[in-house]
Amino acid sequence: MAILNTPSEQGDGPERRRAPRRPLEEVPGVTGVTVHAERVDVVNAASGGLLVQSSRPLRPGTRTFLEIARTDGRINISGHVIRSEVSTISSAGVKYCSAIAFERRLEFIDEQPEPSSVEQPAAYIDLAGFVGASDWSLGEPILLNDW
Repeated sequence: MAILNTPSEQGDGPERRRAPRRPLEEVPGVTGVTVHAERVDVVNAASGGLLVQSSRPLRPGTRTFLEIARTDGRINISGHVIRSEVSTISSAGVKYCSAIAFERRLEFIDEQPEPSSVEQPAAYIDLAGFVGASDWSLGEPILLNDW
């Protein structure tokens, strides 16, 4: 497999990003992205756009249509392809890496998930089946740190 033009090797000058990039897994509620009916791999996401990897090239300067799947529904948005280049060549085929700028910002992508207000319990174990466990109800969990 060949990997071409990785972002760290491209010395394109000063940083021009307006929003932080993050993996799609870190964006709350987003489950996937489709570009022109093809499910794509998102390299990173920001409120202003996405960097995606797909099996089809996207022509720079063209308008494109995206569907962002969320746990609470779908968002349809258009954008413009900023750049597109071959990212990998393998026996499975060619993959293209394309930067897409949204026509409007999606601020929820930059929002940080709210920390859980529920304290995560330590490990639990069901002791009802053990000898001498008559003090506990059947199936009642015991916090190991309480021993």
